[in-house]
Amino acid sequence: MPISSIPIPQIKLGKRKERSQMCEVFTDDGRWKDKELPALNSCVDDESVGIAFLLDPENQYLAEDNNWHQLITEKSQIPLSLRKQNIYQGGHNDKAELAQLGNDLFKLTAEQKQAERFKNAQASEAWNKFLWIVSIVCGTMVLIAGMRYLWG
Repeated sequence: MPISSIPIPQIKLGKRKERSQMCEVFTDDGRWKDKELPALNSCVDDESVGIAFLLDPENQYLAEDNNWHQLITEKSQIPLSLRKQNIYQGGHNDKAELAQLGNDLFKLTAEQKQAERFKNAQASEAWNKFLWIVSIVCGTMVLIAGMRYLWG
């Protein structure tokens, strides 16, 4: 009689596997490139050309190979001023000004995203109102037709 074994969960300590993201890059000259890029907190970094791209869950799709693919364009790259030191005209690098530049850019992007979401929510709300009106009209017509059929 065979003895059945119970699977014991394994706890792994130490270095974890580096994350990566499959990306489909649409270049400015109209080509598609499939690349697997290392993923950081909210971006992927293509070290071969020195460009980083922001990750956007709304631009991902589940491919046939059960992997999530990110659609990115060359225009969705992170601005260069946030990725390397910038020398100002005075010859010195003002860290406060550089931090303010990054904060302003993040704030502008966040405000644009929020405006898009409000626009989508309002469009959805208008569609729901339209469906309610059509449902009420159709329901009333069915009720009138039923009353005329029963009481003629």
